[in-house]
Amino acid sequence: MPADEPPPVASVIVLGYNGRRYAEACVESLLDQEPGTAPYEVIWADNGSSDGSADFVAERFPAVRLIRFELNLGYAGGNVRALEHARARFVAFLNQDTIVGRRWVRGLLEAREAAGAAAVHSNMILPWEPCASTWSREEYHPHVHVAELTRGGYVAYRRVPRVDWVPTLFVSGAGFMVDRDVLPEIGAR
Repeated sequence: MPADEPPPVASVIVLGYNGRRYAEACVESLLDQEPGTAPYEVIWADNGSSDGSADFVAERFPAVRLIRFELNLGYAGGNVRALEHARARFVAFLNQDTIVGRRWVRGLLEAREAAGAAAVHSNMILPWEPCASTWSREEYHPHVHVAELTRGGYVAYRRVPRVDWVPTLFVSGAGFMVDRDVLPEIGAR
């Protein structure tokens, strides 16, 4: 990091595994956050891919820090190892097969602060919903897609009118932010 560059407020970790077909759209959306977003870094943690995705990210996106694991450490193992490389207090984890809106980083930081929460997750624009094909990254989505557990322990989805934040029982691993200062308190590192 150059001496005149402020430290990041947020680190975004994308755990990649043979995701070359997703890498460009995902990383482009992360690097195209609206002006005024707090300083953040993007880390692509390659989980032992064999499809050239790590090389593609390195060549196409020099602003992204690339970390290569020799083996596929799995979802949890890869993210825990990648966390060791994050420089910010607030760390977002994002699936490689996603794209984010232009206010994604700012929105997670603002929701966390407004809710006083240790962890928050973003609105998941579900690909099977008709609204997914017409959504523009420039706009707020008109609905919030909420994932909840049913009595049988299955995940159920519901759509509610857009609000700034909705309390939830769990965060979705596909796109969430956590205050890393609370991780030792819950037995995580």
